[in-house]
Amino acid sequence: MATIGLFTFAPGVQLSAEGANRYVAPEGVKPLPATQATLHEGALEGANESVIKGTMEMILAQREAEMMQKALTIFYTDFNKTATEDLPRV
Repeated sequence: MATIGLFTFAPGVQLSAEGANRYVAPEGVKPLPATQATLHEGALEGANESVIKGTMEMILAQREAEMMQKALTIFYTDFNKTATEDLPRV
């Protein structure tokens, strides 16, 4: 059987981010047992981002990529046209 520890830190202690969802206390700082925290067995962790917002950002990124691809295709076509039509006359 495993146990989970619930801890807190003294007021004013600044935790530093290590990765996307992990925090580290400064060296030498000891955690204190959390007395006001509760843990619910079987509960699912809540997402830290809205599904709708994430989907909209993904659609926006896809549209931006499509616009860049179209712009590069137009540039490439114009560049090839110049290379085949104008350069031989020089």
